[in-house]
Amino acid sequence: NTYNLYFRRIINFIMKISFTATALLSILGATTAFTTTGYGKASTTALHASGVERNPNFAKLAGGYLFPEIGRRRTAYLEANPEMADRLVSLGIGDTTQPIPDHILSGLINGATQLGTKEGYSGYGDGEGMADLRTKIASELYNNLIATDEVFVSDG
Repeated sequence: NTYNLYFRRIINFIMKISFTATALLSILGATTAFTTTGYGKASTTALHASGVERNPNFAKLAGGYLFPEIGRRRTAYLEANPEMADRLVSLGIGDTTQPIPDHILSGLINGATQLGTKEGYSGYGDGEGMADLRTKIASELYNNLIATDEVFVSDG
């Protein structure tokens, strides 16, 4: 309904602002430490400016973003092995090499057309993905070996 749509948009907006502010504070080095007591012991924990405990493994990550590094290595490989250009399948950032098949394209067009009607408009779907799609995945792809609530559909 309209209320849920507006509520979700407000929450998404707040989350974007919160993430942006948190990222900015992190860049500026706005971290703190405080002492907590748990299980009878005092322990010091590094906290992010938002008050959320940091995962210590983030400090172990090497600098740089993964996908540009994959791109550099792919380019270097192809420069050294130009005969492989037609055979190399890049599994990096998800760049496509073929057009969308007709049956998928017609489904996308049909879905977009339905969203343009009052009867077909659905707004935001379930957080776990469309219930009917999850049911179909459980039954058709997994022969009902898993329950519908074990299926998660996302765009990422």
